[in-house]
Amino acid sequence: MKILLAVDGSPCSDVAVDEVGRRPWPEGSSVKVLNAFELPLPATPEGWALPPDYFDELNQAMRTQAQFIIDRALERLRATLDKTIAIEGQFIAGPPRSVILDEAERWGADLIVGARMATTGGNVFCWAPFRSQSFHMRSVPSR
Repeated sequence: MKILLAVDGSPCSDVAVDEVGRRPWPEGSSVKVLNAFELPLPATPEGWALPPDYFDELNQAMRTQAQFIIDRALERLRATLDKTIAIEGQFIAGPPRSVILDEAERWGADLIVGARMATTGGNVFCWAPFRSQSFHMRSVPSR
C-alpha cells in the first residue's frame, strides 16, 4: 500500500503523522511524506523597492523550512513504524491542493492522509483518491 502523508508542520499535521505511525500497515507498504509550499508575494511592489536577492533568499528560507518539516515527520515515523515500511520525504513548491493531488496521482498513492486546521481545532483526513473515492474525517482536539 502506498500512503501519501501531507504535512505542514502544524499541531494537526503532527496528529496525522502520529496516526500514520501507529497504524498496522501491510508489510511492504510505502509512506511518502510530502510538504507543499507557496512563496508569498509582496502586497504592493510599486510602493517599495525589494533587494535584488529578496526572492532568492525567500525561496531558500521556504525550502529550508519545508525540509525541516519533512525531517521532523520522518524522524517520528521511523521511531514508530515497522521496519518493513519504506519511508521517504519530499517537498514541492506550489499550491498545496494541486501539489498533493498531482503527486498522489504521479506516485500512484492508494491513500492520502493529511490534516486541516480549523478555528475550533482540526481534522485529520484520509482519502483513497483513485480507488473507491471514499473520504473520511476524524476530529482532532486542539492542543
